[in-house]
Amino acid sequence: MSVLWRKMITGTSVLVAVNTLVVFIYLWRDARCPLNRREQAPAPWPPLRPCVFARDQAENRLSTIQRIQNDSRTPYDECVMVRKIRQDEQSIIPFVPREAFQQTLSRVAIQHSCNQNDATQPARIVFGSRWNEIRERRQVAKSRHNNRTLDFRDSGQYVESWSPLSYPASLRVSPGNITKLEGIRVAWLEEYVSDFWLKEVRLSCHHGSLVFSADVPDVTVTGDNSSDVTVASFSIHHLNRQLEFLHYHSVSEKTLATDEVHVQVGSYTATVTIRIQHFLMFHLYDHGEDKFVKDRVTVITKTYLRYSVLRKLIDSVNQYFPGIKIIVADDSDKFEELGDYKNVDHYKMPAQKGWFAGRNLALSQVSTEYFFWLDDDMVFTEKTGLKFMMNFLDETGYHIVGGRLEDSELTFAQRYDYVPSSTDDGGCLSRKEGSYRVIPGFPSCTSTDIVLNVFMGATQTVRAVGFEPNPVYARAAHSEFFADGLGKFRVASCTNVEVKHLGDTSNRSYNKARHTGGTLNYYKLKYIYFRNNLFNLLIK
Repeated sequence: MSVLWRKMITGTSVLVAVNTLVVFIYLWRDARCPLNRREQAPAPWPPLRPCVFARDQAENRLSTIQRIQNDSRTPYDECVMVRKIRQDEQSIIPFVPREAFQQTLSRVAIQHSCNQNDATQPARIVFGSRWNEIRERRQVAKSRHNNRTLDFRDSGQYVESWSPLSYPASLRVSPGNITKLEGIRVAWLEEYVSDFWLKEVRLSCHHGSLVFSADVPDVTVTGDNSSDVTVASFSIHHLNRQLEFLHYHSVSEKTLATDEVHVQVGSYTATVTIRIQHFLMFHLYDHGEDKFVKDRVTVITKTYLRYSVLRKLIDSVNQYFPGIKIIVADDSDKFEELGDYKNVDHYKMPAQKGWFAGRNLALSQVSTEYFFWLDDDMVFTEKTGLKFMMNFLDETGYHIVGGRLEDSELTFAQRYDYVPSSTDDGGCLSRKEGSYRVIPGFPSCTSTDIVLNVFMGATQTVRAVGFEPNPVYARAAHSEFFADGLGKFRVASCTNVEVKHLGDTSNRSYNKARHTGGTLNYYKLKYIYFRNNLFNLLIK
């Protein structure tokens, strides 16, 4: 029995000694290699340790009232508060500006400079005492332009998450210019890594060079003014201070491109998208001193062998909007002059050139901010509210607003649903009846994707999309234009604007040329499937 007890005591002692040794080894490794441990298995949600450790320091900087208000704050609120304090402390770290960078920046600034005082002198000479008035009208036109402009990429975003990397989501730089990569920093890693460990941030890009405008003590920069840069320091605060002076210089031959700046620290990576592009020029329209409809809207149409109804259309336009410009594109086989109308520009096209070709020609001659399109067999009535449509486009930022036919509920308001495909089969385009939502402030108007061929549009936006002049669209086409404009313009339909449809069923020559049976539709579908990379086209 004594032997058995001795064996049990010996085994227990050995087991305790082994467990103690294992615990000691784990504790020693954690104390020596915290960074490597995080790199091997980064936690999706970091512990709240960095914020909790600095809480007392943060509280000391707050007033009594602020402390009471912060009693219910979340751990995230604590982290935001601590980060702000760290950034304030970081801002006092000294730096030395680089003369070479200042020289490069001055050279680039000269190439991209514009002296506003010199630039306004010709305008002041031309407009004289009316310069201030013209400038105010131009500001109004610029506001309308910006309200209609669709550019989702210009909205700057700054990413600050539970990852140790904070960075700007996207930036824009003109070709050959320099922009500051503001916002790149290592956020909360200082509480996990000792100052005895070297911290490194690697940055790389493709079409530019990364350059620093200043040097911070105790920081080593390798590969400065190149596409691959490494920043290293034992102090995370000095490292972040150095990153404040990081710039991106566009040196590529491409004047329209995208670049990516890849940022890496440990196992964490981030990507900053750089858009290399000239800033777009404005194309503004002066609304005039009196803001008359005739000064801002042009009526356009296309005709083919229907001069009797065309003249009725012109007479009705002149009745309700005297003096407004009317543009007629004409591809008739037997051309007739319309010289008795002084406000009509009548353009002769090659015979039977086609529907969309005529729209393109008429639209190309518009010099006003808006145009109003209707067919040549329609006429204006007292409910043809061009001023309402004009004000609607001014106030809402929509690009197209459609009306309806008199004594009819038909607005042709329909919705498109386009599902692209990553395979070689192509996408699917479906067309469905109805609209999306009523537009606030305009109870008779709804947002949609397609409207009747009675609509007012923003000239520059519609001209940029254009009407495909392919022969398959020569006899009948309309909704194809709105398919081309998906994602490029906003469309609305208003039921309080009407025109009267006369029709011209007795014109045999027109009917023979217009109605070609199903053959043309067959070729149109074949063309659309190839042109728009479609697998299926559904109309419901």
